[in-house]
Amino acid sequence: MMISEALGVTSAKLFRVGAADGVLGFDSRLHIDPALLRTTRKPEFVLSYKRFEKYFGDVLTLLIAAEKVGGALEKRAVALLVFPEIKEAALGYSKLSTSGRGVSPTLAKGLYDTAKEIVDAGVRDPAIFELAIIFQESFGPDLISDMTLWVILDDISEFNRRVCEKLEIESRVMTSRRRRLTAAWSTALEKPILLLPHVLLRDLPEAESWEDIGRVAEYNDAIRATLNKMFGDNWAQRVKSFKKRDLRQLLIAEPEILKALISGYRASSPQPYDFQNDPRGEVRWYLEGRNATAKHPINLTNPKSPAEAFSVVKDIVFQFRHLIMENGLCDMIFTDEGKPRPEKQSQRLFFAVADSYCRANRLDISPEVNSGQGPVDFKISSSYSARILVELKLSKNSAALDGFMAQLPAYGKAERTDQLIYVLIITGDNRAAVDRLRAVHNSLKKQSKAVPTVVVIDAFGAYEKPSASNLKFNWENFEP
Repeated sequence: MMISEALGVTSAKLFRVGAADGVLGFDSRLHIDPALLRTTRKPEFVLSYKRFEKYFGDVLTLLIAAEKVGGALEKRAVALLVFPEIKEAALGYSKLSTSGRGVSPTLAKGLYDTAKEIVDAGVRDPAIFELAIIFQESFGPDLISDMTLWVILDDISEFNRRVCEKLEIESRVMTSRRRRLTAAWSTALEKPILLLPHVLLRDLPEAESWEDIGRVAEYNDAIRATLNKMFGDNWAQRVKSFKKRDLRQLLIAEPEILKALISGYRASSPQPYDFQNDPRGEVRWYLEGRNATAKHPINLTNPKSPAEAFSVVKDIVFQFRHLIMENGLCDMIFTDEGKPRPEKQSQRLFFAVADSYCRANRLDISPEVNSGQGPVDFKISSSYSARILVELKLSKNSAALDGFMAQLPAYGKAERTDQLIYVLIITGDNRAAVDRLRAVHNSLKKQSKAVPTVVVIDAFGAYEKPSASNLKFNWENFEP
């Protein structure tokens, strides 16, 4: 369900008052970027960046003064670097839950130790905590977002109060992690939803490390000369294989590089995510999938046995293939530039289609998925028990085909292959590889060995609108 639906308003109304819409129950790759606090004009957040800087400035002061390992000052600084997740805000990279994970005491201690090394190397700028993503293991954009949300939670709370009042949405004051906050209240779901301002959300990448150093080096002769001396003229290629640990060691050994990075970071002008065009398909996957099923309904009947349930799920998969290859849903598989979107987006798109068909037909079979990752697990809510998995992979995934063949023995051993469907979406010219998969699959089937049902969807051919000669190539399912 969309946030807007859960609150009984339109997405456009939410956007006009500054709140972001999204799909509840699925993690978003959008995060609160502290850099966006520097320029926002939203009334609740005009002073937020000063509050953010003061918070981490206080941490830095404690860190600089802390001389005794494990002493009181160190403990106070580490405690300030622990940030619980705010479960009412559905953001994060969590693979198992939309509640996030927050910055645990262990992660906080690791960040403290790294920051201490950096300070001892001569860099004393609280911005190092904003840039922790580039040098700290297990520290991604989700944790930077959690840190920022926690520090400015009072401002977020005031934003929710104003938005709810303006849209005449019920709001409730509650306590979350010992912090009082105001959040929108969904009567449909009987739960709070913490609205977030779209001007503070950005599609942060998994890591901003060597790419940032490369940009800095282009304009800083001293930094470029240092890197050339350390790694040679081809340093840009060599360091791509570096891990965060390697980068941290370099920044501690060459603090001038980190100072240049901080300078470049402060001078940058990041832009919030473009919700109107939604280039990453953060919301469109759900809307497009649901719209496609509304335009192209199919009649499904409630299954009365596990075999009939499997047949229903197969019908949904084949309809999904039809929507992609014949009804334009292939556009959601590729970006506007014609490049395949991340595999996760296709998995989510299938979930949206499957969920819509199940709801439209009032089936006792429903799809469930952990945060849009991995297989869609269809569960039956009737007198019998059945579990049907749909595993979806893109052909651009180099491990997809090899992984399938490596897992064939495991499928047979688990004795669940009659309840598993393997969907391969073609996103490029992968005919030879698919032919190899087809040959292995058919050979094993002739030997009466257990194999999953395989369905191939030619999204690439549909997107490229192939000629009549290309259409002769058979991408049909593997069933005889």
